[in-house]
Amino acid sequence: MRQTDCSNRPPATVLPANSTGHYQPRLRASAGNRCSPPPCDNERRSRKALNATAGQLPSIVGINWRQSDRAAVRSSMGLIQETPMSNSTRLQLTYLAAAQAQKHVSVNESLRRLDALVQLSAKSRFTTAQPASPADGDIYMLPPGKTGADWGAMADGALAYYRDGAWEELTPKHGWRCYIEDEDALMARGASAWVSIGAAAERSLIFTPGGDGVVSVYRIDTPRAQNPRTATISSVSGDEITLSAAVADTFFGAIMAGVSYLRIWNTSKTPAEPAWVKSAPAGDKLEVLDAAALSGWAGGETVQIGDPTSVTPNNFIALDISPMMQTVLGRVFRQAGLVCKVAANGVGTQSILSLSEAGVSGAHQPTRSLLDGSIMTTQTIIPSSVQSPISNSNLLFVQELAPGAAAGVAVVSVQAVLV
Repeated sequence: MRQTDCSNRPPATVLPANSTGHYQPRLRASAGNRCSPPPCDNERRSRKALNATAGQLPSIVGINWRQSDRAAVRSSMGLIQETPMSNSTRLQLTYLAAAQAQKHVSVNESLRRLDALVQLSAKSRFTTAQPASPADGDIYMLPPGKTGADWGAMADGALAYYRDGAWEELTPKHGWRCYIEDEDALMARGASAWVSIGAAAERSLIFTPGGDGVVSVYRIDTPRAQNPRTATISSVSGDEITLSAAVADTFFGAIMAGVSYLRIWNTSKTPAEPAWVKSAPAGDKLEVLDAAALSGWAGGETVQIGDPTSVTPNNFIALDISPMMQTVLGRVFRQAGLVCKVAANGVGTQSILSLSEAGVSGAHQPTRSLLDGSIMTTQTIIPSSVQSPISNSNLLFVQELAPGAAAGVAVVSVQAVLV
């Protein structure tokens, strides 16, 4: 208990609350008292005490309170509180302050944050380039190597949230879960990184029924040399390349149209420039996916099938299988791997057709024809991890090896997609 005194009044003692819950001072007579307070009933004193605020405690009639006594009474009445945090701990929602003006601003800000984080989902976790025209409410899980005026300054693994015309960085907490829309996958935030939740659907095969013209992502029947192979451009018009010789079918088989895209390169440019072939409408013509890719290409320049080694080791051919996925599965996503039927045939000698995750040495899986060139067929499971630059699927890499012009029929058909 705390006592107060003055030179001309008896000390006052702050006692616990009475039966009505009110705190009240009580006078205690002392020797030498030269004055006494005027009479005041308990109800009047209690009502004044309850009207006290954290900023000022009214003096009770007849008692001269010191500042320390005022603080003691306010504390015992629960009128003094610790300074509250400005945001909640877990979701960083803004608290309202006492007597705050414009309360709706804080409330709306918290509602926007809840709108982003409740039932959290992100469009992708592999998109590296900041979208030029995002929709309001879009969220991306940022990967290493991200670029952009806003994304470039954000942390790897953060959530980039687009709202009200600007990007906002949301810092994930340990234990958050996020659904990845373009993969139908669920991620959980670990101590320092996002990890995939091992649901059954993530370890399943989606079979891709169909035959030639449906799932044959690579098929070339014309005898030819191994890759890389080259041809000379005669002319370029729009999205079409005319070659100086009728060798288009050694670049892109007719049965591949609508099933896959194949990357070619103009090696006369420095650095080499890519384009993606989607069909071979004539024996000397290649049609590409984007006419803008051919800007600046001209007759007399060299086009090549098989990536430059500065791009993909060992001159592997890059295939985008998104047309097949869209046709057969109804959606395009970044597959974890593929189950493929592979057929290799040589012209009088052995030919080798290899698949690879990324074209690196020691990681490709070969299918060899017999020594006399007779066809050999295998089934191969190949992982997929390199994102296509033109779709939301992962690339498949193919390599042909044969002496001279002894490469014969080569077939790669997708039988299932590993999710």
